[in-house]
Amino acid sequence: MPAQNLVYLFAAYTIIWIVLFGYMLFLAQQVGDLRSQLDALRRQRRDSHADALAEGEGLPRRIAN
Repeated sequence: MPAQNLVYLFAAYTIIWIVLFGYMLFLAQQVGDLRSQLDALRRQRRDSHADALAEGEGLPRRIAN
């Protein structure tokens, strides 16, 4: 195998690893954003439930069949 081909092989592997690393960073950022949104929704639900209890509404009752 000529030495020139090894240079291309090394360049190709380097590019692949750089793209893969960038994609992993992108996915980590997306997961972080989703976790933040989920925490915000949990806080909103908790606050809504606390407000309903403070107003005396309580939990809705299940209607028997």
